[in-house]
Amino acid sequence: MPEGDKVNYVHVRNKKMQEFLELQQKHLSLKEYVTKYRHLEVYCPHLYATKFVHGLRDGLRSKVMSSRPRELDEAVTMARCMEEDWARTQKDHHKKINQHSHGGARRSSTTTL
Repeated sequence: MPEGDKVNYVHVRNKKMQEFLELQQKHLSLKEYVTKYRHLEVYCPHLYATKFVHGLRDGLRSKVMSSRPRELDEAVTMARCMEEDWARTQKDHHKKINQHSHGGARRSSTTTL
């Protein structure tokens, strides 16, 4: 490999390592975060599950950490299950609120008659 190519490779690798180390879920969906993580993990293979979990959003991070996943796939599966459970809970909660508000409106209209 020519010297210029070697220097460029090292620069790109170091840049990708830094991007990996700074990766956080923040505004990314879990799917986007996992995809980006898996793309960048090759630059820091020794950090697998620990780095992934620490990059999750606060609420999700603490739940996954408490389960103490040992491998990346286990951490990803836990995060997906917990996020799906949270979404299902939110959906059920909104459904109950809507039923209650519609039920409350019907009752008030019948009581005024």
